[in-house]
Amino acid sequence: MNKHLLNQLKHDQQIVVGIDEEMQTTMTLHLGGVAYTTKSLAAVIQQRIDAANELFDARVRLYGALKKYAAVDQRVKPFVAELRLLVLSLFGEKSPRVVSFGFAPNKKRRKLSAQEKVAAAAKARATRMARGTMGPRQRALVASTVAR
Repeated sequence: MNKHLLNQLKHDQQIVVGIDEEMQTTMTLHLGGVAYTTKSLAAVIQQRIDAANELFDARVRLYGALKKYAAVDQRVKPFVAELRLLVLSLFGEKSPRVVSFGFAPNKKRRKLSAQEKVAAAAKARATRMARGTMGPRQRALVASTVAR
């Protein structure tokens, strides 16, 4: 809950209590050019209290609905993934019938240009150097030099 909103709610409730206890006479007060009785003063503040309580209730319902959706989504997501594979295998990837289910066909990987291939190889070499990973032949060379 919003701390400011909770503090405001407590303060408004205290104002209503103060009006009820301290302003019991039926006097008319003028605030902002409008005449109010003690009952109408309390009613104005009570409107904000009611709105805050409605907001708190809505927030509780929202969190409950979000929790419920997350549970259902977790159960249905794998089902939809398997259904997509089934539809693709039944009708084929290029079939227009696949689109009627709302599924997009698998995208083909685009071919890398020569520059992109060189950059990818350099990046892979740099990663292997940084991590110190070696292939079986390289490990065998290191092991044979240590054993001697």
